[in-house]
Amino acid sequence: MPGVANFKDLLTKPIEETERPKPIPPGTYIVTTKDHAFDVSSKKQTPYVQFNYIVSEPQDDVDEDLLEVFGGTEKLMVKALNTKFYLTGDAMFMLKEYLEEALEISTGGRNYDEVLPETTGMRCLVHITHAMAQDGKTPYAQIESFAPLSALETDD
Repeated sequence: MPGVANFKDLLTKPIEETERPKPIPPGTYIVTTKDHAFDVSSKKQTPYVQFNYIVSEPQDDVDEDLLEVFGGTEKLMVKALNTKFYLTGDAMFMLKEYLEEALEISTGGRNYDEVLPETTGMRCLVHITHAMAQDGKTPYAQIESFAPLSALETDD
C-alpha cells in the first residue's frame, strides 16, 4: 500500500520543516488541457465543467526569482491548475468564448458535447494572479484570463 508508506513518511518529518505551499508566481504561462470533468458546486448545486491543466513555459512577465522560490519549472509540471465554467443560461457565453477565442476551436453548427472532447491536449495562454483564501493567510494562484497561443506571434 504505497499511500500508507507516504503517510508514515510525512509523519516522521520534523514539524519545523513544514511550510505553507507557495502558489505559482503571477504572470503568463502556456498550459495544456489535461482533461475536463463535470460536477456541481457544493453550495448552490450549480453544474459546471472543470478543465484541468498541465502548466509549462512561463512567459517573460513571470519573475524568475519568484519562480525559483516556487520550485522552478520542474514543479510547474506537477502543480494542479484548473478553471470552472458554470453551465447556466447566463454563464454559457464564457465557455463559448473560451472554446472559440482561447482554444480557437471552430464551433459553427456544433454543440458543446461535440466540442468539449476536442479540448484535451489543446494549449493556450493563461494569465495567473494571486488571491487570498478565506483564512486570510493563504495566497493561491487563480486564472485571471485566457488567450490563444497565436497571441505570442503578434506580441513582437
